[in-house]
Amino acid sequence: MHTLGVVNHARDKRLAYEAVRAAFNNEKFSALPIGHNPSSSPIVYVLAGLVILVGTAYWYNSSRRFRESLNRSIVNSYNFFSDIRDQRIVTVLHSTLLGLVVSAGTAIVLSSLLFYFRHSLVLDNLLSFILISDRVKHEVIELVRQPNKFIVVFTGVFFLHLLVISMLLWMVAPLFKARIYPYHAYAVTMWSTPPLLILVPFGMILFRLMDSPVYVLPSILLAVLLMFWVALRFLKGISIILDVYPLKMYIAALLMVAVLGAGLYFYFDRTESASAYAKYLYNSVASKQR
Repeated sequence: MHTLGVVNHARDKRLAYEAVRAAFNNEKFSALPIGHNPSSSPIVYVLAGLVILVGTAYWYNSSRRFRESLNRSIVNSYNFFSDIRDQRIVTVLHSTLLGLVVSAGTAIVLSSLLFYFRHSLVLDNLLSFILISDRVKHEVIELVRQPNKFIVVFTGVFFLHLLVISMLLWMVAPLFKARIYPYHAYAVTMWSTPPLLILVPFGMILFRLMDSPVYVLPSILLAVLLMFWVALRFLKGISIILDVYPLKMYIAALLMVAVLGAGLYFYFDRTESASAYAKYLYNSVASKQR
């Protein structure tokens, strides 16, 4: 039972009882003790980001080879990917380390976003649509409520995602009449991601930033732009190791995304009424803003 009166179900007086009694008797109601609103920002974001930053900085300063690879991959990506094609400079250990750091930073940012919107009905409806299985949705929600577990689990998920992408690249390379080794695919995939290193310090303060609504949309747009930058770097790396003109690679990727997106849309629209669901979510957000 959930009672809303001035007493609970056991007839015990609530604070509201004294306020109502004082109002009816024209008495002065004694002020309630004023507390403070503690910060709801999980400290795990700061701690996890700090550990990753310190570890990465240590590796950056102690390993000249890793430092040079990271600098060249950002400043002179064409020559860097050319070196990967020629199997020079980059080691599997450095590639794996970079992939893990980027995956952890992405997991921190995603956890911050989901934890901030954890009470949002729009997010709940979106998860219901994306995660068709109620069991999977339940597990995801439980992880969202426990940021420490979320970061660990989704660091593994994102790193596995990078591994799958590298395997797919290795498998489709023969379609371009090019032969590459798994090393090439793995290195190009991992070293396309350095821009996402920004997500590590960004994730440490993201939850606090979103306390001000004006920063919510820019924060999301920044994450999207970084993902887009990484995608362009990945396509550039592929074009170099496959010896394909970059513009052709960009056009092929755009067509592939368009075909895949259209196929997924028509499938979900037929099976899950995606268009109606999207309209419902849009109306929910619009009504909330009004």
